[in-house]
Amino acid sequence: MATNDFLGTTRHANVEETGMISIEATIEINRRRYETLKAAGLGDAPRALPPPSGRPAPAIAPADLLHREQLPGGWYWTTTLRRGEALRLELGKSPATIALVAWNSADTSERINFPDTVKVQWTSALRKGRVILSDMGRVMFSLVEDSSGHHDALLGGSTAASNE
Repeated sequence: MATNDFLGTTRHANVEETGMISIEATIEINRRRYETLKAAGLGDAPRALPPPSGRPAPAIAPADLLHREQLPGGWYWTTTLRRGEALRLELGKSPATIALVAWNSADTSERINFPDTVKVQWTSALRKGRVILSDMGRVMFSLVEDSSGHHDALLGGSTAASNE
């Protein structure tokens, strides 16, 4: 006699009789569970990253703009971003880069983690459709637009001229 358990797998009568399950049966149960979860997850996963953003960057409607500020080179700025808000960084024609330091305002021990960001996504090239992870493995930011297409999580941005 066979019954279904909460994992959707079949348990046979000998399991109920002995209270034990063989290693082979355990492997089979785990394999079926993995395949079920994999199929469910693949249904939600995007097949490819979105296409690059156009240049110049799309305009922001004045009603959607919360704050605008121009910073001199070498300066710093802080803010709190809430879920659903976006931060646009513009460099104009400058070959400069931006250093980003971020942490969870509710738990300051959770910080931005570029090594994990690179490892999980198998690339150091950050662009539209990628995410930036925390040291606790949670998504801190998602890149929703990218008119540059040249962000490197390990070395920062550069141009051929700035490398000479």
